Amino acid sequence: MADPLFPLLKLPYLGQKLVIKLMSIDEQLRYSTISQNTSLFLKNLHLKVDFITLRVTNEFISIIMNSSSHIYHHLAPASYSEKKHQKPRLFLDIPVTVFGGDESVLRKPEWSLRDWREYLVKTYNCKKFKLKVLSCDFYDIESVIALFKGLNVIGVEIQDSNQENDRKILKMFPPKQELELEHPPFEGFVLMNLNLDYLKLGYYIEVTVHNLMRMKTKNIEIRTCQMRTVELNNFIKKWIRMETNLELETLSLVLNKCRIDRNQVLNRIAHLVVEPTKIFTSEYPTTLWEELESPKEQYEIRREDGKKATIQWFEPRFGYGFKLIVSLE
Repeated sequence: MADPLFPLLKLPYLGQKLVIKLMSIDEQLRYSTISQNTSLFLKNLHLKVDFITLRVTNEFISIIMNSSSHIYHHLAPASYSEKKHQKPRLFLDIPVTVFGGDESVLRKPEWSLRDWREYLVKTYNCKKFKLKVLSCDFYDIESVIALFKGLNVIGVEIQDSNQENDRKILKMFPPKQELELEHPPFEGFVLMNLNLDYLKLGYYIEVTVHNLMRMKTKNIEIRTCQMRTVELNNFIKKWIRMETNLELETLSLVLNKCRIDRNQVLNRIAHLVVEPTKIFTSEYPTTLWEELESPKEQYEIRREDGKKATIQWFEPRFGYGFKLIVSLE
């Protein structure tokens, strides 16, 4: 007998197929957990997502499909969120209660996180994962890492300040496409020649112009950049002469702990003054871009090969906000 919450089960095959493809991921997963038949039906549609994100905090574990807002909270038993339980818990086989993005409860409470991972990989034909560890005090980091063995981890974000955990994660999953760090992951951490699609460095990692010159990443976002006026001027000149980071698409800096003379940053650099406008949209939307209002000043420069770039100055809550946006045309 069809579940009254899912009258589409009464539709013929082609009708169900059409409706399911129009569903949100929330709705698809809720449909697929009704029975073995609906689960098999969804798998046979050969749906795909670009990547799956696993986000770990002490409070809950989330799975995000692509960059959508459909988040499934995997809640560990409440007793393991209490401070008296100091021993880290194994991660893979935690029985979880799963809530869809619309607060509905999915019908596989007996499944572990390992079961859900395998199910999503098979259902959505996706082995590309992003790992985001915000805090990991109650889970064994080795079993967190084990969850990703055999998968293609294309992005890593670490906000956990436990350097031992951070070191293990980066050793097992060296950055491939994306890397976000809030703290230095281990003592002696040095920014090497990073060749990524996206790099975000948080407030606790200080970056110098020497570090910046060595980067080959396409999109760079740095919360704490120690750079004098003459150094920023020199970086821009080197970019124009094609002597540094030819792959650069966007550069976003918060320049603090230093005094910047904005009138001198473009000294002896050919440029046009243009009307300030917030024109930029990014494949990597982050708080540093979103929290800034319209730019105070905006300029256009040109590289020796003819490639144009826009420079914008902002005034965040502290320091100076600087963006360099390379035209992709």
